[in-house]
Amino acid sequence: MEHLTESQLRGYLEHGLDPAEILRVHDHLRICHLCADSLNARRAASLRSEFVPLFAGEPSTATLSHVDEEELVLYVNGGLSDGQRVNVEAHLAECEACRMTVEDLQEFARESAESAKVVALPPRTARPAWRGWAIVAAAAVLVGAFLVSRFAGGPGGGAAPQPVYLASLHDASGLLGITAGGELAGVVLNGEDRAAVRQALQSGVLPAGPGELPMAGAGVLRGGAGEAARFELTYPTHHRVLDDRPEFRWSAMAGATAYEVKVFDEKFDPAADSGRVTGTVWRPARALARGRTYLWQVTAIQGGERVTEPAPPRAEARFLVLEAAAAGRIARARSATPSHLLLAVTYAREGLREETLAELEELDRLNPGSAVVANLRRSAGAKLP
Repeated sequence: MEHLTESQLRGYLEHGLDPAEILRVHDHLRICHLCADSLNARRAASLRSEFVPLFAGEPSTATLSHVDEEELVLYVNGGLSDGQRVNVEAHLAECEACRMTVEDLQEFARESAESAKVVALPPRTARPAWRGWAIVAAAAVLVGAFLVSRFAGGPGGGAAPQPVYLASLHDASGLLGITAGGELAGVVLNGEDRAAVRQALQSGVLPAGPGELPMAGAGVLRGGAGEAARFELTYPTHHRVLDDRPEFRWSAMAGATAYEVKVFDEKFDPAADSGRVTGTVWRPARALARGRTYLWQVTAIQGGERVTEPAPPRAEARFLVLEAAAAGRIARARSATPSHLLLAVTYAREGLREETLAELEELDRLNPGSAVVANLRRSAGAKLP
């Protein structure tokens, strides 16, 4: 077996390699205990030299301001105890640099061919030195133990054991899993979102939303002979919508040359009007009020004939524009660590069925044949083969 060069080992320690080379060095260290031992020795020597002034009694301005990279790797891969995980998450809530490093770890894990492994990436910001000579000695021991167990798998040189998950899914940021202790690993989330995502992954059931959209009055247009519809309104009909300028969609009527869309509030006062459009999609120029229910109709124009749908006695096409607080919760979820499962959980809680199903389709694409995803889609009302 050809061993790593001194230049490769030094570049790995000093974060001077490109991502592809990092991955090659990482893979080699997992099977070669000699190179892992050599890297361990260089890492320990580097730590000792860095803190010579502390041993000599000179003052130091070093501060402990970041979580160690090795601990972040263990955090992302579900290898920390509950207490350690809580401490790391408290730090991540306040430290943008460490959050960025965790995002790098998740991104590299997703792009790696070995997607179930989490490998260390070069940090985006320099790590300041630790305080105190006792921490230096402890750090050398911890780094050595990590490298031997992680890369070389001990004296036998076997592959290091990977975490065993009770349930897992590949998500936008990498592998999510439920550890043997019942904790969620592989994503950085706040307490409420973490609990909801963990519950969905463990149970295969999305949280219940606010229920069916409430209908004012009978919800059925009066009058008319009940002739068959010549075209249909497709969205939004009895939906909650996130966008306050929703995209209205309907099917084409044979022979129609133009359409007119009219939107009314619950008092039947006009709220928006498309004028004449030639397509079957329209978005209003002005925002509708949040937290309010609207109904809409489309009139198809064919020569001198005008056909309006829905026509009596068919049900009104109603929708509710999501209130501002709910829109804010969704915006926060979207700005968190990329996660289709988190968004599916969030959309389901707010009653956004179409958006929920779209995120579950992405999970299905990332996890073909997954029983967990199939159960999640069933719980959201998807029609499965």
